[in-house]
Amino acid sequence: MNRSMTAAENSYPMEPAGLYIHVPFCRRKCAYCDFYSITGTAGLTARWLAALNLEASMYRSSFPAFDTVYIGGGTPSILDADLLEVLMDRVVSWFSLNNGAEITIEANPCDIDQEKILLFQRMGFTRINLGVQSLSADVLQFLGRSHSVETAAAALAQLESKWPHSFGVDMIYGVPGQSENHWLGDLEKALAFGPDHVSCYQLSIEKGTRLYKLHAEGKFRLPGESFSAGLFTATSDFMASHGYMHYEVSNFAATASVKSRHNLKYWHHVPYLGLGPSAHSFDGSRRWWNARSVKRYCDALESNTAPVEGAEVLSESDLTREAVFLGLRTSEGIALELVPETKENLIFLEKGRHMRFLEIRDGKIIPTAKGLLVADYLALSLC
Repeated sequence: MNRSMTAAENSYPMEPAGLYIHVPFCRRKCAYCDFYSITGTAGLTARWLAALNLEASMYRSSFPAFDTVYIGGGTPSILDADLLEVLMDRVVSWFSLNNGAEITIEANPCDIDQEKILLFQRMGFTRINLGVQSLSADVLQFLGRSHSVETAAAALAQLESKWPHSFGVDMIYGVPGQSENHWLGDLEKALAFGPDHVSCYQLSIEKGTRLYKLHAEGKFRLPGESFSAGLFTATSDFMASHGYMHYEVSNFAATASVKSRHNLKYWHHVPYLGLGPSAHSFDGSRRWWNARSVKRYCDALESNTAPVEGAEVLSESDLTREAVFLGLRTSEGIALELVPETKENLIFLEKGRHMRFLEIRDGKIIPTAKGLLVADYLALSLC
């Protein structure tokens, strides 16, 4: 560790950008969710799609090719077949997609049946991320999910038997009143359907959500920090015992080949383009984000104006700091040279090794499973 490395020199190879498209429509708003969405479509889908077309035309020269596409939301699977087909045709006409591109769609269990699976396959999707969140009725009710345990299980069974590609499951834990055994039992039920990717998110209370209001009113209490840390560790150990690699703080993959290539772009600091209301973009040095409103988004584009609501230009030190924070969230870690060779950092690295938070090998600082629990602490201490 003899010099400070720039973020651009980090050890990840240069790769094509990723494309994210935000579908801002949901059947109903879940109690915990702070992603931008509106309930129902209110006749806005055609206008939204036309605006997407206008926005995409603004970036054809600066983002010529992609090797990942992620259709997120909201609830993309709520779109009817004709509109979804038009959207995917437009994606191919807007931009060049590399051979073997990873193309992902988020889906609600309510929308998954044999007909929808065949539709997704025909449209070229290579991954489905199913928002199960729980296989316990009480947890689904607390979270305000629109599906039942039976609906989720039926959707998982359909994917297991009929979907020929990768599929992932999103789960939430750390719900008030949920014991470790309850959570791990829930997780085991999901694994029985053979997903090759699992995202396990610890419940957080975000401002503006129904849970935030209920929590402020004292209607429930979140688990304590020590108990939550125990759940994180138990989850990592449980997934490892079932053959899944813990490759990012909240993400597990059955093999390296089924890691989310799109999400890895965020953690690797690779450029990405976001289209749609509230979508974020990054070109390597500048980040910008769109209006958090379907109406304002469409109004801007119909007036031949970019729907950008805010932007920031990142300095080299900003980029390096972000590379440390993002990289230490993954099992790949960061290049050792990203960290200045100071006495304080050398002492901290030795302390981190002693406490088994990290390893130093092959010129990299690599967090252990225990270290992923305190990834932000590691990054703060080294920046």
